[in-house]
Amino acid sequence: MELERAFTYIWKDPDWLKKLAIGGALAITGIGGIALMGWLAEMSRRVAHQEEESLPEWDQIGDFLLNGLKFIGVILVWTSPVIILSIIFSLIPAWMMFAIPEDGQGAAIAMISILVTCFWGFFMIYILAVNLIIPPLWVPVAEGVPFRELVNPQNSWSLFKANAGGFIVALLIGSLAGSLMSMAGVVLCVIGVFVTMVAAQLVLAHLIGQATAQAREAGTTVI
Repeated sequence: MELERAFTYIWKDPDWLKKLAIGGALAITGIGGIALMGWLAEMSRRVAHQEEESLPEWDQIGDFLLNGLKFIGVILVWTSPVIILSIIFSLIPAWMMFAIPEDGQGAAIAMISILVTCFWGFFMIYILAVNLIIPPLWVPVAEGVPFRELVNPQNSWSLFKANAGGFIVALLIGSLAGSLMSMAGVVLCVIGVFVTMVAAQLVLAHLIGQATAQAREAGTTVI
């Protein structure tokens, strides 16, 4: 992994401030963050394909929005089991306390506690697994891979498994970059937080592009 390149390429683009400012402004709007996701995926694609590492122009924002929506769609499908289970587990305690006689509520509370503990253990493991296989989607999303292939977790898992160390390093360094740059953003006030957040995400995008290229060189990936 070329860490130095991931941190320095941003500032080599002569229009870096304008492009980061646009990304930061979109992030503030909330829904504009969906287009930002697609823009970051395009940066990962450029790195993975060893293309020029200038930041993408914002003139294709419609395509970025569409790719961002693909991201959201995949994440919703993958997290739907825990969303449904969360709703069920939020209703069970109220139902048990209403349906069970008062003299049996002590046992019911104990049972609820055990169920909730087991559920939260499953929840944490499941969300961790989802967070690990989301980064391998960045490049395929920007490449226009069909949604039916993106949403198949086996495809993303095959890419992650081919270079697990690279993707984990990307996530860890990206998280560190986010923490450091967010502190710098606080100094620059509110808008600065969003601009530096975009810069941190660009570091992550570059690292994910590198990790994806390395995974594909192994020749065992599907997407």
